[in-house]
Amino acid sequence: MAAFEARKRSASPSQTTTSNISLPFSFINFFKKLKGMTVENAVKKYTEGKGISYCSKLGMLRLEPSVMQQLFASVTKQIIAHIWDILNSKAVKDVTYLFLVGGFAESQILQSHIRNAFTSRLKLIIPQSPNLAILRG
Repeated sequence: MAAFEARKRSASPSQTTTSNISLPFSFINFFKKLKGMTVENAVKKYTEGKGISYCSKLGMLRLEPSVMQQLFASVTKQIIAHIWDILNSKAVKDVTYLFLVGGFAESQILQSHIRNAFTSRLKLIIPQSPNLAILRG
């Protein structure tokens, strides 16, 4: 699922192109054994007209930009609510900077949502390599 991880990090709020995600052949074979149907048939059956398609020749799952946005909607909303809960506590009332670090911090969609939610309250700082920031300290 490294391909999905890469797409998750590169997806942007202004994206207009489809996100193509290569599915490992081991996953495709496992899915067929487990579910008794191909990935292609499952995608057609369960996601008809919902912005998701599958190209069996390439082993590629294709997600429309709106689908990528939907994948992030719930988790970004929860992250923002949690940050607001923390900011509303007396212990951090004077905090003016928010450091966005970790692998998910590379997501342009997450960055955009965080920026929009806190622009009037905090200065957002995102290091050059947010996925390595915790490791490096």
